[in-house]
Amino acid sequence: MTSERVRTVLGVWAPLILGGILIIFAVNFFVTATTPSGPFSRWPAEFSWDLWRSICTGALVFIAVVLGISTWGRARSSGARRRAWGKWYRKRNEGHDEAFGSEPPRPPQSP
Repeated sequence: MTSERVRTVLGVWAPLILGGILIIFAVNFFVTATTPSGPFSRWPAEFSWDLWRSICTGALVFIAVVLGISTWGRARSSGARRRAWGKWYRKRNEGHDEAFGSEPPRPPQSP
């Protein structure tokens, strides 16, 4: 039972938490980053600091959203598989092997 909980935490919750932290970091960077200036600034004058700050923020948010969407899809897939196996296991233990067959159900195929 512990390994299932660990797999759930590492496979579902850890990527979602990491994606949330990335989004928080990106928003914090976008809001609080200052334009480098002064005699020791190596940022070229012709580059727009605000544009690059927006691009970096957008990239981090994109990565976090993709991470969340893929994790959510895996969680839904594993939930469907777990429900199918649970139904087969309950029916097998109730003695309905003839109606449901002796083979366990196949996992749902990803499109």
